[in-house]
Amino acid sequence: MITNRILITSVICAMVTCGQALASTYVPCGDADGDNSTNCWPCGTTCTARLNNGKMTISGTGAMDDYTSKYTGGAWVPDIPWADRRSEITSLKVESGITHLGDRALHTATNLTSVELPEGLKTIGLGTFYKAKGLQNVTIPSSVTSLDVEAFNQAGLTTVTFADNSQLKIVGNYAFKETAISSINIPDSVETIGDGAFWNCTSLTNIHLPASLTSLGDKVFEYANLETLEFPEGITYIPDRTCAYCSNLKKIVVKGDNIGIYYNAFHYSDVNSVESSEAVKNILQNYFSSQLGRNVTWTEYFEPVVENHIIKRIYTVEEATEAAKGNKNTFSIRYR
Repeated sequence: MITNRILITSVICAMVTCGQALASTYVPCGDADGDNSTNCWPCGTTCTARLNNGKMTISGTGAMDDYTSKYTGGAWVPDIPWADRRSEITSLKVESGITHLGDRALHTATNLTSVELPEGLKTIGLGTFYKAKGLQNVTIPSSVTSLDVEAFNQAGLTTVTFADNSQLKIVGNYAFKETAISSINIPDSVETIGDGAFWNCTSLTNIHLPASLTSLGDKVFEYANLETLEFPEGITYIPDRTCAYCSNLKKIVVKGDNIGIYYNAFHYSDVNSVESSEAVKNILQNYFSSQLGRNVTWTEYFEPVVENHIIKRIYTVEEATEAAKGNKNTFSIRYR
């Protein structure tokens, strides 16, 4: 009996990596019970979309087709096979085996409230969830490497979660424009955040930019509600209107030793405190003085050096306490 159990387990694990979902089988429209031309549509060489009682299921293998949009009746309308029924869609399940979620696939699906995306998905297309106003939460699988232009532009998002060990490299232009996200932790794999990715995200008060990041686009955080922003070492240029009109932005931290700033990067922000290395102190102070007519308080930036749970440098009490925040090691602070 035990031998049989071992054999069955071995067979299952040979068919699919243990712990991962089995890829869906491609079933052409017309081959499943209940299929008809109004609820099943081919959406790729080996992909189908089925709509049943408000639930859309994308199944098969490989990449979905990409779709365009057209300006009709004073609005942009997606040229997708289910365009006339998109208001009926309340949930989306993308089955394992699909590698690309097509451009504009759920464009203006305003009643969509839940999305289930599989590991193995690589890309989320241009405007895929554009103006999906009912969608408040989404989890991005670790396998996704790119969020294309306007992927979630003006969706109803308040929370975005990235699965552990994310492979995401690119957050495209206007990917989260005008969403209601309040806090977001960009994965440590991301290298590029495009133009206006968080433009007019007026609820955004906190964002973590990873050490992997090397490129920020124009207007990335324009009109956001950030109070503090840290630029990682890989960012050597802060471009046009990066934080323009961020009226609550009081402090920036520049971790690198080389920085350039476009003249209106912080236009109409309220920065009064800067933390950086000595190497860029004058650059930052001169920028705020000459471009914004403002004298800022400068503080030296440091990375805490911890060996065997002991900080290897003497700090003020305030500095040591700040150094301890977010440090994964556990250590004690000694005063003297």
